[in-house]
Amino acid sequence: MKDHRVYASVPAGRLDQPLQALAGFTKTDEIAPGATARITVDVDLTDLASYDEAARATILEAGRYLLRAGTSSRHLSPVAVVELAQDATVRHLTGDLGEPGFTDWKPEAPILLTSRPACRCSPSTRPTCAGRTSPSPMSG
Repeated sequence: MKDHRVYASVPAGRLDQPLQALAGFTKTDEIAPGATARITVDVDLTDLASYDEAARATILEAGRYLLRAGTSSRHLSPVAVVELAQDATVRHLTGDLGEPGFTDWKPEAPILLTSRPACRCSPSTRPTCAGRTSPSPMSG
């Protein structure tokens, strides 16, 4: 059996969102090299809605939603773009659970992912962001 997944990237808006989210998947028998198959994966965009505290509702923010398909989150090809001209309210929520007692961390600007070369440090050292090494805390 082979997994086929669809991931969605949401527009960078005012609400906290992951870079991409699994939006749907299906399994098929192995497809022979050179063979083709038509696969259908159902995607419900309302599953990508985020909670808007001010509106007390889950919403889809206006913008472009990029759908990409592949066999894993690292091997994807763009398959569709869905554009919302304005915010769409998915669910109004009632009741108030009170203050949670903490504030979610949010980056000041959208974070761009870059790939780094693999670290080739010895087990007795650990890498730091600048590529320097420092003694392992386990070394004594």
